[in-house]
Amino acid sequence: SRSGSKVQYCFYLFSDILFYATKSTMGRLTVHRCIKLKTSQIIDDSTSESFQIISPKKSFNICADNKEEKQIWLNDLLEALSNLEKRNNTNTDREFLAPIWVPDNATSKCTICSLNFTPIRRRHHCRRCGIIVCAQCSQARAYLPHIASTPVRVCSRCESEAETSTSMKIVTNTKLKTKNATLSKSTI
Repeated sequence: SRSGSKVQYCFYLFSDILFYATKSTMGRLTVHRCIKLKTSQIIDDSTSESFQIISPKKSFNICADNKEEKQIWLNDLLEALSNLEKRNNTNTDREFLAPIWVPDNATSKCTICSLNFTPIRRRHHCRRCGIIVCAQCSQARAYLPHIASTPVRVCSRCESEAETSTSMKIVTNTKLKTKNATLSKSTI
């Protein structure tokens, strides 16, 4: 979870998708997200019981109960990816992937300006790189179609990369609202 605490999810793997859900006290499932395997990556942290799933809309760490359970999941996921690629006779499309967010409790300061967070200076996550920043260091909004259909918060570093890169497919859109006018800055 964002706070760094462990949340227990139920995972269900099909031939081309993985979805995860939580169980209520009544035994009902609440599905949180359905992840298309063809656009995902699986990264093994060989030193622990965890691994990462990186996908366009959501990326996260998964912690298995033990290394044996982790290995079973990794084998099944990698086999599903391999079978999917064979069926489609193509490589998967993994150009744009969502970052794994730094947990809120991992830092008490903005990653960019190093100012302490307070009840007034709040934490925000850059949707492009996942770092924790203050509002001042994340004023830009970028259109990241693999994450959302509307512009999302990005940090000033990602905004700078978008402005200096010719190959980056990110549209930065910062809007400053005043009482009588809206000023807009756009960069491709």
